[in-house]
Formats: sequence, C-alpha cells, structure tokens
Amino acid sequence: CSARVLAFGVIIKRDTERVDKIWGRPALLMRTFLLLLLLAIGTPADASTSPWRHADPIDGTPPLSARLIAPANGITADQRTFDAGLQFKLAPGWKTYWRSPGEVGLPPVINWENSIGIADVSLDFPAPKRFTAFEIENFGYDDATVLPLTIQRTADGSDTLLKLNANFLVCADICVPAFVDLNLMLPEIDAADLAINEEAARTLSLFQTKVPDDGRRSGIELTRVAVDPSGTRLEIAARARDAFDNPDIFPELGDNTPFGRPEIRVGDDRQTMTATIALTKGQAHIGTPIAITIVDGARASTLNGTLAAENASSQATASFALILVFALLGGLILNVMPCVLPVLSLKLASVIGHGAADLRQIRISFLATAAGIITAMLAIGAALIALKLTGSAIGWGIQFQNPSFLIFMILVITLFAANLAGLFEINLPSGLATRLSLAGNQGGNSITGDFLTGAFATLLATPCSAPFLGTAVSFALSGSITDIVLVFLMLGIGLAAPYFLIAARPAWMRLLPKPGNWMNWVKYALAAALAVTALWLLAVLATVESYEVSTILAGAMVLLVVTAALLRWLTNNHLRRLAYMACLALVALSFWTPSAVALFNPAPGQASQSATATNWTAFDQPAINALIADDKIVFVDVTADWCITCKANKLLVLDVGEVADRLQQSDIVPMMADWTKPDDAIAAYLQSHGRFGIPFNIVYGPAAPNGIALPELLTSEAVLEALENARGPNTPSS
Repeated sequence: CSARVLAFGVIIKRDTERVDKIWGRPALLMRTFLLLLLLAIGTPADASTSPWRHADPIDGTPPLSARLIAPANGITADQRTFDAGLQFKLAPGWKTYWRSPGEVGLPPVINWENSIGIADVSLDFPAPKRFTAFEIENFGYDDATVLPLTIQRTADGSDTLLKLNANFLVCADICVPAFVDLNLMLPEIDAADLAINEEAARTLSLFQTKVPDDGRRSGIELTRVAVDPSGTRLEIAARARDAFDNPDIFPELGDNTPFGRPEIRVGDDRQTMTATIALTKGQAHIGTPIAITIVDGARASTLNGTLAAENASSQATASFALILVFALLGGLILNVMPCVLPVLSLKLASVIGHGAADLRQIRISFLATAAGIITAMLAIGAALIALKLTGSAIGWGIQFQNPSFLIFMILVITLFAANLAGLFEINLPSGLATRLSLAGNQGGNSITGDFLTGAFATLLATPCSAPFLGTAVSFALSGSITDIVLVFLMLGIGLAAPYFLIAARPAWMRLLPKPGNWMNWVKYALAAALAVTALWLLAVLATVESYEVSTILAGAMVLLVVTAALLRWLTNNHLRRLAYMACLALVALSFWTPSAVALFNPAPGQASQSATATNWTAFDQPAINALIADDKIVFVDVTADWCITCKANKLLVLDVGEVADRLQQSDIVPMMADWTKPDDAIAAYLQSHGRFGIPFNIVYGPAAPNGIALPELLTSEAVLEALENARGPNTPSS
C-alpha cells in the first residue's frame, strides 16, 4: 500500500499543473480522493485458474489484465537465456504508458526479485502510439500488447520460476494504478520433450519485431539533433533507406522530460526528414545525450545522439525564408499565367472608371481589392488545414473537383458577365452578384464590391500553377499549420502586388483615356471573356458530374439571365416580386441539379479526356516498374480538365511538333492520370513525389527508375531532354 501511495504521489506531483489548468482544483481534489480510496481498498490479484490476472476493478470492470507467455513448455540444460513476454490487454477506452510516458503519466515497472533460477530480466518496449488530449502529449499503448522479456538463467541448472509483479498506470477519463502478480514456471527438460506453443510464439515474435531497432534493419539514421540557444526547442534531422510515409518522433531526454507535438517535414525525395520539437518544461543543454525513437508505419528505430548547437537552425530559417520568397514570386507570376483571362476581366472591370476619381478613392479601392485577394488566399489555406487535420487528400486547386463549388462559380460569373453586358441591374441586399456588379459599374465606390472582386479573382486563379508556386505550396502542405498560413499569406501578397503598386501610385490611373463610349465596348469584351469562362466551367462540371447536369445548369443560367433582365422592364411590384422569387428558385435549382440527375439517372458521368495527337493510356502506377524492366520509357502526365496550365502545356508542347512525334514512338508509354475528379490513388502518388498541385509531369526509364520530374510550365527542350536522359543502353533510340 505504501508503494502504491508513493507511486500515486508522483503522479499527482507531475500532473497537478496540467489538471489545474484543464479541470480546476476541485476536480483534482475529487480525483485524488477517489484514487486514494481505490488504493486503500484494492483487492488482491485474481486467484482463478485463468492465466490472465486482473488489476483492481473499476465499476466492476478490470481496466487491465495481464499474463506471462513463453514460446515453449520448458528450457533445456544448455539454455542460458530465453525469451518470454509480459502480455497485457486493456479495457476499451483505456491506455497505459510507454517507457517515456510524455507530458504526464508513469512507465510500467516490473519486479522479479522473488524469482527462482533467474539472474537477470530485461524488458523491451514495442514502438508506442501518440495520444493527444487537452494539448497534452502522451505515448503508450491501448488494446492488447506484449512487452518482450529476455531472461538470463543462473548457472545452477535448476528449474526456472519467474515471479513477476508489474505496476501500470492506466488512464481513461481518470487514471488509476494497476498491479498484477504473475508466475511462469519453466522446468528444465530434454530437447526431445520441448513442445512449442504456436500461439504464444507467434504473438511474442510479432511484438519483438515492433521493438525499435538501432537503425540497421529499418534503414533509418539520425543525421543531426540540435538545441536552440534557449534550450527549449530541438531540431532533428534523419535519413531513411526507403521513403518515409508518415513518420512520428518520440524523444527521450532523461527524467521523463516532456515534449510538445513535433512539427515534421518530409523532404521532396521522401528519404529525408526534419522535425522541430518544443520542450514543455525545463531546458536541454548542449552535450546532453538523447535518444530519438522514429516510428514510420511498421518500422521503428531508437537512435542515440548528443545535443549539438543549433547552427542548423539558421540554415532552416534561411531555407524557410527562401520558400516565402518563392511563395511571393509564385503569387506574382500567377497574375500572368494562362488563367489570367478571367482574372484580368475582373481586374479591368474594377479599373474602368477610376481615371476621373480622386486619388484617395483610388487608393482605398485598390487596397480593398488587395485585402480581398489576401483574405481569400488565407481562407483557401484554412480550408486545406482543416482537410489535412481530418486526413483528407489536399492539393492546390482541388476545390474544382467539387460540383457545388463549380456551380457557385458558374452562377457568379454568369451574373457578372450579364451585368457587365448591361442586361440588368439588380439591387439585391447584400447579394454577391450585386456586390460584384457594383465593383464593375460604380467606379470603385463600393469597398465591399472591390473586396469581393479580389476574393473572386483569387478563386478563379487557383486552377493555375506557376513557377515557384508549386515548390512553395508543396513545402507548406507537407509542413506545419504555421507553414501553411505563412506561405499562403505570401501567395496572397504576391497576387495582390499589382494592386498595392497602384495604391502606392494612384496618380497612374489618370493616364487612362477619358471616360467615353470606349468603356462600353471594353465592358462588352470583358463580359464575353467571362461568358467563355462560364462555358469552360460548364465543361469541367460535365466531366466532374455529367453532361446532363451541365446541360440543365446551362439552361437554368439562360433563364436566370432572362428573368433578371426582365426586372428592369417590370413596374408592377407584384410581378417584380414574382421575378425575384423565380431568380432565387433558379439559383436553388442549380445547386440541387446534381442530386436530381443522380436520383433519376444513377449512372455516373464518365471522365473525359480531350482529343489529342497522343494515344494516352490510363495511369497505372504498379505497371511502371514492369514497363521500365521491359526497357520502356514512361511519360506520366497528371492533369485535370479544370487545370488551365495543364491545357496550355498540351496545346503548346505535348500535342505539337517533335514532342508529340516522340510520344508516339513505340519505346514510350504515355500515361495520363486524370485528376478532374477526386482520386485518392493520384493524390497519394502526387504526395509521394512531394507535390500537392498540378500539372505534374515525370519521366521514368531504365536510366531513371525514380523518375525525372519536369517543371510546371513545360518546354519542348525540357521534355525531350528528360526522355533522352531516361533512355537506357538497351532502349532503342528514336
């Protein structure tokens, strides 16, 4: 009982600060009283004939049961060491702790002093799981686990009796100590009499393979571990023989030093990894030994190192600063990418009429549009963070895989185009179409309209990728939440840079021609450009959903424009209200169309591939290695109907000239991965190459089995060079 109270006192001492923060002092006192009561009235170990021994029950249910297992029914006279296992299973909802429990908790403790014929017992711990609750990081196990034991016998040749008592701390809504007393008798017998317990041997072997190795079997090595000058943050770098999948890191710095959740980033080659971990209490010092356990799926390694000075931190900071510069340049270049036509239409619509405005009004209008751009970019980043936290596939421009998003874009573009063409003027309170139309027709008098114009322009720009943008987005989406926020903020600033420039020099707007009839013709041209954009989005919707949905929506848009245009001629208030209701009904019908078509025509729409000069085959990742072994060159094009940069690459490079001829050769297999619709396999393939956006083109071959990645904007020279470099010595030359 004294030992139990002492152990519980350690728990209370370590946990008081956290519990006070989360539940308050009254909850802590109640918890203390309950646990002391349980410790005082604890029952002895289960004395039944079952090999499982139960810890003290809580509400009639034991939170932990344990037993000792051995792979054989005895040991031979020449066996000086043998293996066994401490197997335990936890009730649903309960967990216990690893050898380093994390921010709170206690590791398991075993005592074997009363054993007979045993000189030593060593305990191994399988790789732990991470448990996070109330911002507290804990490491341990749930369900059923085996802690492998390596037992050394004495030299007297007697039978062996392992008498082991184990103390666990198990937690659910509350934490309770769990104690079990276990016996394992292994007589000394002849080798001919040995019998293998297959279930025990299989179970023990399984958990022995889960014990972290020293890196030689798993192929993981620690390349650096450093501490910052304040002693409160570690920076860890590691390398793997095989690509990392989803690694986690568990540091051990003595005295159960608590650490926060690591921010892990996997390199573009998937074989390198860096992590930053903050100490939640205490300090670390240069020269201190440290153990780092890296867990990645089925493999795990515990690697020893010594804390060095964090001179690599400045390099990491410099690298991140370079990524932020890439993001700024990527956002700036996005202004002149192939998707610039619809975006330029919105920009010019807000610019027309500024020439006669006063400088203050011009500055406010352009700053409002820049704010809309940055806000929309941060909103996209926030949405990607939410998807990442839920484990969903993430990527640049994936919102164009969503039918509801496409319908929203088609609606707004159609209304904006019709409004620019002068077909109607609607005064819908707080309506998006009205706000956008105000931005185009009132010379920037509506700050809200200018803000929404910038936000909408950002949404239209996201189907495009650009130099620098892909690198910045991939870095952000494979990193922490802070990385995503900062990178998307810089993307927004880059995209808004022209607006900031005009806001800084508003007098430049007076260089525009004086207002006149030319403004109407420009608006008609911009309306036509937006109408073409709406038709393009209808084509994308036909691929994502079906041609039936796209056709019905096109008809609804025509009716919506006609009804809205009639409003300017209706003077009867009753008829005007009916017309407004008809417009709202058509908007509702637009969003309900996919569900209605699916209800009456359950056959899914077929993804389309544009007619090209190249005979593309469907993407088949497992087949790539077989094709390479057959001395083939594989050209993979990850594309989508909503990706304008992808369309430009095909139109300007892949489907013309020498590249198109080369892709038709018998030694090349062109594969098309169509990401127009969500596809987890394609998303995983992109992420395996450190990419989160498209276009993505890569060339495999006998001389390049890992692939040669190409830039976002293709050139004939880059494609032909990659095809040639991937060609092996036995591959026939074109």
